[in-house]
Amino acid sequence: MKKSLLLILALIFAITANAQIKYGVKAGVNLSQNAVSTHTFDDGCYDEWKSHNFLTGFHISGHVNFSLGKYFGIQPELSFSTQGGKHKSQFYLKEYHTGDDFYLPPIDNNTYTKNYHYINLPVLFEVKPFTNFSVFAGPQLGFNVYNDTDWNVNTCDFAIVTGLQYAIAGKFLISARYNIGLTKTISDSRQWHSIAPMDHYSAKLTGGANRVLQFSVGYQF
Repeated sequence: MKKSLLLILALIFAITANAQIKYGVKAGVNLSQNAVSTHTFDDGCYDEWKSHNFLTGFHISGHVNFSLGKYFGIQPELSFSTQGGKHKSQFYLKEYHTGDDFYLPPIDNNTYTKNYHYINLPVLFEVKPFTNFSVFAGPQLGFNVYNDTDWNVNTCDFAIVTGLQYAIAGKFLISARYNIGLTKTISDSRQWHSIAPMDHYSAKLTGGANRVLQFSVGYQF
């Protein structure tokens, strides 16, 4: 793993050694969601969580842009991003009297908000088909630094980033991105007691992957 990382860093350094370098900062609005996630219980009951609406957040970032000629570039970044989602929970209990898999109507139908804060490190490959217009795509590694849930949130978050950017006069940036999470935000299991009509039950929750729309403005010099 260390050898692979060193090889990648050496390759990036070799590619960008003679590149034209620019620095920039950006800030903007996040609209984030999580994919569907579900509690599953060992007695057959389940609590279904569905993405309900976008959660509004923000991001702020700095970047270094290495221009590799007229049409290509590489842009590593460091950003702070508030993400999460709004979920609608529906808790279903199995009908024990029939002995089959019939479920009673949901006894809980509420909307919950989950907040996750990340330090993200994207490395983006840039294509410049027109003057001052860029298309970006590349991998992103994120680290969860805060969450407001008592479930075990995965520390690392891997994503693919795609986006468009226009540089007014080559300096003032307007951009839009879509971050597609590849890893689950939550993976946890635990036990509860005193949930009627069961004396106790155990549950496993698999949280959905992050999906984040980002709109930002910035300055590059």
